Amino acid sequence: MLTTDSKHSWPVYPNLAGEMVLTGIDQLWVADITYIRLETEFVYLAVVLDRYSRRVIGWELDRTLEDDLSLAALRMALRNRTPEPGLVHHSDRGVQYASGNYTDVLKDNKIRISMSRTGNPYEPLAKLLTIWMLPALLCPLFWS
Repeated sequence: MLTTDSKHSWPVYPNLAGEMVLTGIDQLWVADITYIRLETEFVYLAVVLDRYSRRVIGWELDRTLEDDLSLAALRMALRNRTPEPGLVHHSDRGVQYASGNYTDVLKDNKIRISMSRTGNPYEPLAKLLTIWMLPALLCPLFWS
C-alpha cells in the first residue's frame, strides 16, 4: 500500500531537517501518513509530531488520502501549539504535503518547508512512526 505520490507538478523543497540540532520544542515538526488495516478496509492516519519531544501534536484519521487528511492534522497541530516563525516542517515529497493548499497554510504561519531527499521514502518518520510504536503514539490520543 503506497501513501506517497511524489509524481506531481507542485514545487519540491530542500531538506532542511537533516542538519538541525534541536534544543527545544517547536523547532522541527515531522509529518507523515500511514495506513491501518481494519477487518474490511484500510484507513489512513496523518500525524504531525514535534521532533524534539516526540509528541503527537496533530493527527487525523480518514478513509481517503486526499489533502484534507494531512491539512486536518496540520491544523490540529497549529491549534495545539503556537510556534515562532522559523519552525521547520519536514515531510516526504508526497502530493498531500506539496499541494498549494498545504504549503499555503505553512507559509501563512511563517513555517519553513522541508522535504525528504529523492528516493528516500522512509526518511520522515522512519525512526519515529513504525508499526511497533503506533500503539504508544495513539494511546495518549485516546486515553489522556
